Amino acid sequence: MKEIKRHLWWVCRHLQWVCEKAQTEPETLDRQQALKLLAEAEQEFEFARKLLEQ
Repeated sequence: MKEIKRHLWWVCRHLQWVCEKAQTEPETLDRQQALKLLAEAEQEFEFARKLLEQ
């Protein structure tokens, strides 16, 4: 369960960064960086989901 929590924590951190940046500084939101973080969050989420399904 500890490993699952770690992956979900990273999902939250990546999403939080993108959301905060979009709300507070939309003019400086780097699209490529946001896409990279969202892709990383998706990978972490999928890994956690697979662990939970085992």
